[in-house]
Amino acid sequence: MLKPTTLNELFTLLNEMTLAKHGENTFSPSKNFQTIEKMLITAYLCSLLILVSAAIYVREFIEATEALQVILYLYLFNLALSIAYLVTITLGLISIFWKQRKTPYSAIMYRLSLDMQGDADFLKKLYNFEKHILEYGLIQYRQSWGISENRVFLLAGNLRNLGLFPALAAASIGASKLIQEGSSLPLWLPIILAAVFSIMGAYALGQRERPQQVIELLEYAVQHSKERTLSRNSEVDDN
Repeated sequence: MLKPTTLNELFTLLNEMTLAKHGENTFSPSKNFQTIEKMLITAYLCSLLILVSAAIYVREFIEATEALQVILYLYLFNLALSIAYLVTITLGLISIFWKQRKTPYSAIMYRLSLDMQGDADFLKKLYNFEKHILEYGLIQYRQSWGISENRVFLLAGNLRNLGLFPALAAASIGASKLIQEGSSLPLWLPIILAAVFSIMGAYALGQRERPQQVIELLEYAVQHSKERTLSRNSEVDDN
C-alpha cells in the first residue's frame, strides 16, 4: 500500500537528489565570465525593451527622419551588446579549452567521478523502498517535470532543436520588418512575447538536466528491484 509516511520519505529523498550538487562544475567559465554574461543578457533585454518602446514612441510623436536616427542608434547599441555577449562566451570557452588542452577529457571524467560517487549513496537509499513505491514515485516525478517541459514547448517551441539564438534572431528580423513598415502596437506584441518566452524557455530547459538524471536513477532502481525480486523467488523455489 501507498502509505503517506513512506511517500513523504520518498519525496524527501527525491527532493534531495534533485537539488544535489556533486562539487563544482569544472567545465564552466569562471565566475567573472558568468557575471559578465548575466550582465550582458540583462542589458540586452533592457535595450530590446527600450528599442521597441522607442520605435513605438517615435512613430507617433517624432518626425520620420529623427525617428530613423534614434532607432538606428538603439539598434546599433543592441547589436553591440549581442556581439559583446558572443565574444564573452567565445573567450570563456577558449579559456576552458586552454586549461584542458593537456588532458582534454579531464573535466568530463572529473564530473563523472563525482556523479558516480554521489549518486551511489542515493541509490542505496532508493533500494530501501519497495518496487511499487519506486514505480509510483517515478510516474509522478516524470509527469511533474514533463508538464513543465510541455508548457515550455507550447509557449516557445522546441528550443532543443531550434536553439535560443536562432529564435532571438528570428524575433529581431521580424522587429526590423515591423519598424520598416511602421506597424501598430498589436503586431509588436507577438514578437515581444516570443523573445521573452524563448529566453524563459531556454532557462527552464537548462534546469532539466539534473531531473532527467534523477529519472534515469529511478528507472535503474526499479530495474534493479526487479532483478532482486527474481533472485529471491528463484532462491525460494530452490529451497
